[in-house]
Amino acid sequence: MANDGLGAVIKLGGSQEFRNALSLITQQLRETGSELRAISADFAASDKTEKDITNTTNRYASALETQKNIYSNLETKYSQMSAKYSENEESLSKLIAKKDEEKAKLEKIGAELGTSSTEYQKQLEVVADLEKQINSANITQEQNAKAMSRVRTQMNDTDASISKTTQEIKNLSEETEKSSKKTDESSEKEEQFKDSLNLTS
Repeated sequence: MANDGLGAVIKLGGSQEFRNALSLITQQLRETGSELRAISADFAASDKTEKDITNTTNRYASALETQKNIYSNLETKYSQMSAKYSENEESLSKLIAKKDEEKAKLEKIGAELGTSSTEYQKQLEVVADLEKQINSANITQEQNAKAMSRVRTQMNDTDASISKTTQEIKNLSEETEKSSKKTDESSEKEEQFKDSLNLTS
């Protein structure tokens, strides 16, 4: 083989295990998005009591934890893909260097023995095989770059969702503080009213 010891350019996400892992992450993203929409709708339809706010906060917190786990998994997958992409680039560089070396041999054989010689024809096949491998490797790397881009997009979308969920929890926390403050003020007014009744009795 013309590329013995050069290493192969591997298609990222090509294994069934890898595809299944990314498919699972995609499904988790859909389910989490659906859950977040349900939480928002349920809260909008509620009386927004302190109990409603607490329950909604807990649901958002659970969804946030899931989002963070999804992001962590995506980050791990992207890191693995990035490392393999770099390895592929090294393999591709070796293939190109090997092709250049074999092409130089071809030109030397042609000059010494002629282009119709058996040695020249055999070496021509070696160069052609390497060129074929390089073309295939370039196509694979283009596909790899697209696969990495999709994962990166999922990471960005998940990160944005995390920020949004975090803000929702913060808003609910402020709602809780307002609700508690109103309750305290109401209790204070009730006590003042009772005191006024006692004074007039």
